[in-house]
Amino acid sequence: TTTTTTTALNAATLKPASQPLLTSGKALAVSGEALIDLTDKIDLWGGGLSAVGANIRNGGDCIAQAAASCRFKTGMELVCDELREGATCLEGAVAKGKDAVEEAERA
Repeated sequence: TTTTTTTALNAATLKPASQPLLTSGKALAVSGEALIDLTDKIDLWGGGLSAVGANIRNGGDCIAQAAASCRFKTGMELVCDELREGATCLEGAVAKGKDAVEEAERA
């Protein structure tokens, strides 16, 4: 008896997700930059709040990059990886936010 194995490639397009991801990624990146600029204006640059802004900006950049990768039919794994990296950056922003609160309470 012979067994034949067939592998099917299921390619799906993520193109419809591109624009909403790009818009939200840009908004996060701009928000992170605004927070960094604010910390500079109020003389808190280099502290926890500045790190929150940097993490938010980096998370937004990752999400925007995921949006750019949505145009490739075979880019699903890449998009997932970029979204995961963006989530890691935002998770880091939460941790740094807690540090910023502690810094503010000590000041």
